[in-house]
Amino acid sequence: MPDQITYKEAGVDIHAAAELVGDIGELRARTEKNRKLFGAFGLFAAGFDLSSYKEPVIFTGCDGVGTKLELLLQHDLLETAGKDLVAMSINDILTTGADPILFLDYIGVGKLDKAKISRVIAGIVEWCEACDCILAGGETAEMPDLVGEEMIELSGFGIGAAEKSDVVDPGSVAGGDLLVGYPSDGIHANGWSLVRKILASFPDEFTDDDVRSLLAPTRLYHDVVRGLREAGVKAKAMAHITGGGLPENLERVLGGRGADLAVPRWELGAVGKVLAHVDTDEAFSTFNMGIGWVRISITHRERRNGLDPRVRWRRESRGHADSSRCKFVVSRRDATLRPRALGFGHRGALRRDQRFLDRRHGRALSNRSNAGRKTMRLRLPQARRSAL
Repeated sequence: MPDQITYKEAGVDIHAAAELVGDIGELRARTEKNRKLFGAFGLFAAGFDLSSYKEPVIFTGCDGVGTKLELLLQHDLLETAGKDLVAMSINDILTTGADPILFLDYIGVGKLDKAKISRVIAGIVEWCEACDCILAGGETAEMPDLVGEEMIELSGFGIGAAEKSDVVDPGSVAGGDLLVGYPSDGIHANGWSLVRKILASFPDEFTDDDVRSLLAPTRLYHDVVRGLREAGVKAKAMAHITGGGLPENLERVLGGRGADLAVPRWELGAVGKVLAHVDTDEAFSTFNMGIGWVRISITHRERRNGLDPRVRWRRESRGHADSSRCKFVVSRRDATLRPRALGFGHRGALRRDQRFLDRRHGRALSNRSNAGRKTMRLRLPQARRSAL
């Protein structure tokens, strides 16, 4: 009949969507090399058998890529968008001490482009495969007139599991504990509305290579957590430094305590050009400032009682290409820190081609051991907010 309209004519091609699921099947299967789904992939819901855990605790996380996505699309970095999507949720789960076991994605488009979506999923798969997390399923929604044809909406959902006895307990943090910082690979996926404003306001200051370097994917910190576990070290707390920077994210685990941080200056390519247009306090509250992950370690008293993780780290480091550089997780010089404050450490703001330390190993540095380095001071007062 002449007045009948098909779904495809309305802008939704369900057959192309079904073909996409088939096209990415082999790609997705790479995430099941070790862990396996309970039941077949492609059913209405995905399952995972927790019988290998004695007392399993489930953790969930949800996040997106934010306005960084606009620049990723402009510069045709679709795989990076997929990596960011995974890292933003999985890193949050890792802070609990849990294993990332399942990841799901939501992809919303104005017009289905199988090639583009496959590239996003390729990035998702690469980061899921890296941290041994199964891409368990997802949703691709074609929404004509609601989403622009050149735009992609992304949301990611992570699920993790841990033995109850292995769950990280921030409530155990005490005065005198040390904070160990681990480097970020760049701005990651927070603060991009500010970055985009700076790029638009000062276009002559940034080359195309500058912008592409700023768009480096969010680092996964599974290697840090795995390294601690292999060394028999249990952190008191771990923080993923995202929106709100070091102040907001550390407050979530400090339990009302304050901290006095000596943070090495973030000197990473075009990042300095961005920071030149941002007040220091604003920068600390917006960006990770070169620190993407923080671990709170045991107290000096516990180390004196024989619980010093350095002994185990040294043993685990034998055979490493430069094991002598892996011996310092906590410096003895940090014992001078005030009992009501937490000292902050970082192995150094290194460019990606200067990895003279294993990326799993952070460095705890007191103000004294920062002598001669370019540092920025950041003081977090006690009970800065009444509610977190």
